[in-house]
This record gives sequence, C-alpha cells and structure tokens, in this order.
Amino acid sequence: MCNFYSTRKFRILCGLSVVMGLVATVLSTVAVSTNRWIVGEVRNTTGRRLYRMVTGMWDMCSDVYDLHENGEIMELYSNTCSSMSDVMAFLPPDDSLLSYYKSFMAFEIISVLAVFIGTATAAVALLQQHPLAVLVAGFTMLFSGLFMVVGHGMFLALYIDEEEEEVARETGNQGGSIIETDQLESSFHLGWSFILAWTAFLLCLLSGIILLELYRVCRNYMDEYGNHNPPRMKKVQRGRPVNVGSTI
Repeated sequence: MCNFYSTRKFRILCGLSVVMGLVATVLSTVAVSTNRWIVGEVRNTTGRRLYRMVTGMWDMCSDVYDLHENGEIMELYSNTCSSMSDVMAFLPPDDSLLSYYKSFMAFEIISVLAVFIGTATAAVALLQQHPLAVLVAGFTMLFSGLFMVVGHGMFLALYIDEEEEEVARETGNQGGSIIETDQLESSFHLGWSFILAWTAFLLCLLSGIILLELYRVCRNYMDEYGNHNPPRMKKVQRGRPVNVGSTI
C-alpha cells in the first residue's frame, strides 16, 4: 500500500471523486429514463393551434391544442404517446435506422452500468487504500464518460432532424383541415434530460481524471520516498580501509 493513500489529501480527493460518481450515476439514470431530451413547439401564424412534442430514449409524446384568437389555450385537441419500440416495430428488420437505434441504446445502458461500477470501485479504493482499485476506478469512469458522449451524440444525430418532419406531419392534418407548412412557426430546444445527461458526463470525466492523478501521485511518491518498492539509489563508492597499524 502506498503511504500517500493514508494522507488527508488522498481521502479528500478520493472522497470527492466518489461523490461525483454517485451524482453522475443518479443524473445519468434520470436522464436516460425520462423523455425531456428534445422539446418542440409549433404555432401557426393565426394563433389557432399549438403543437408540443417531447422526445426521450424510450418514448415520444405530442400534444395539440386549440387556441383562442388571443393565443390562450382553449382545450387539448389530442394527446398521444408512443414507445420507441412500437415506432421501430414498423421498420423492416434490415433498416439502418433500427440498427442505429439499438446501437445508441446499448451505449447509454452500458454507460450507466459503467459509472455505477466505477463509483463502487472508487469507494473500495477509498476504504481499502489500494493502488489497483484507484487505477481501475479511474479508467472505468473515463470508459463510462466515453460511452456517454458517443450515446448522447448518436441520439442527437438521430432525432434532431426527425423532429421537424414529425411536427410538420402531425400538425399538417388535425381535425380534418390542412395547414400549409409555411404558415407554421416552429421552435426546438434541448430539455432538462439532455442537460442532466451531459452534466453526468462532465462529472464522470472529472472523477476519472482525479482518480488517475491520485494513482500517478502515488507512483511518484513511492519512487521518491520508497515503500514496498524502494527508490533506485546510486551506490556509494567507498574507499578501501587503511590499516594504520599499532599506534604504540
């Protein structure tokens, strides 16, 4: 065991890494399980309708409202929610979109599991003060962050362009009337699920960097002061003993 791991500095930094891992685990779980990644709204120029869509990894929900002339909501015209599995069921088995969806879902699920394992390993490193546990926890957190950023990026690439097409299709034929596309004013923004997901990624990245830095400091500490692995020292050259003989 490295003597540095018994210092107060190590306990503080490793404890901070564990806390960040716990927060990242909660945030990533909430982000993946909710559907506020992308939020879209559509109004027509006469203010007669409002369309709102929210999209997540598991489902897609849309609300269409009828409005007063002053823009106030009069009543909910329709409300629909569809799971992504139902949507993907209409695609042919060899469709590239289906394989793309399965890929980014795999990245997201693996990232959540990895950040949990990394946090647990970091907690073991804090309690047992073992260099190998610190190293494994650091790489696991970075591995989780890598899968997060790939999964998040794939999700955005998959849905950011599809949202506008879905809105135009849903609002173009409501109540038996056709609305011209150029009469619609649409706006899209990223929801709080998206913010939580990328916050979890940043926490994973910081936690992994701290853990790997602690491991590097430990190795330098052992090389400088010695522990189970003593530092390399130059051999002192000693002269041959001189026999001065009897002084009497």
